[in-house]
Amino acid sequence: MLRPIPVKAGQLEHYDCEYKRNGTFSLFIFLDARTGPWRKVDVTDSRAAAGFAACMRDRRRRSLGRANPSPAG
Repeated sequence: MLRPIPVKAGQLEHYDCEYKRNGTFSLFIFLDARTGPWRKVDVTDSRAAAGFAACMRDRRRRSLGRANPSPAG
């Protein structure tokens, strides 16, 4: 149980919350406002530029309809 935070005279009692971080993920949201309500979300476990580049290559491959893209993208 959380203990109240000490307060000065005349202030109301208040509590701080606890937050347990269980890791992070990155959400890359792709949208095209010109063609209507189209949006896709990719989730990665890294914030590295390589993760963003991989998502961009995957989106490009899907938009071109290629089943087996070359490694160069």
